[in-house]
Amino acid sequence: MMEYILDYLDEKGVYAANQAEQEKLEKGIRLFLLEKGIKEDDNDPYFKKYIASALNLIGTADLKMYLSEYPVISAIMQIVLEWKADGRIPSSRKENLRSCMKELYESGLGDRYIPATEVQMILA
Repeated sequence: MMEYILDYLDEKGVYAANQAEQEKLEKGIRLFLLEKGIKEDDNDPYFKKYIASALNLIGTADLKMYLSEYPVISAIMQIVLEWKADGRIPSSRKENLRSCMKELYESGLGDRYIPATEVQMILA
């Protein structure tokens, strides 16, 4: 599936500018696939359709940054899930959330692909 996603990006005209960017992109893709329960080397047509439909929800201009920053997005989602479980978050996790949000804003993604309302409630 890694190659499928890289080909998908290629078809959309989305490329890494250098080796470091490529490595960050691939790291994000690996986590993206892992969280969806899909192996990197899987080529099942069902999963290709599933991945394509998930990636189609992301703006083409945001695809590279979304996948590159996916570990940050995932960390934010985890903190939100923890908060939803019991309504409390330790201050260290709030600081982690602030740091993650700063990184997302610096990347240009802002809060487009995360549950912004919940994040604001946690950080309030």
